[in-house]
Amino acid sequence: MQMLERFQGAQVEQQGQMWQDYVSGCVAGNADPVFEEVAAHVAGRDAITARL
Repeated sequence: MQMLERFQGAQVEQQGQMWQDYVSGCVAGNADPVFEEVAAHVAGRDAITARL
């Protein structure tokens, strides 16, 4: 939850950079698992649903 709170509290430019870093990690095959909640939030789901 801490990363999601940090993401939500960030300015739009910071959110964009955080998201870009996450997507770059996904493409490289080493996405940071702490972004799971952020990815679910961006997709409009909660983290538990995202894991199913």
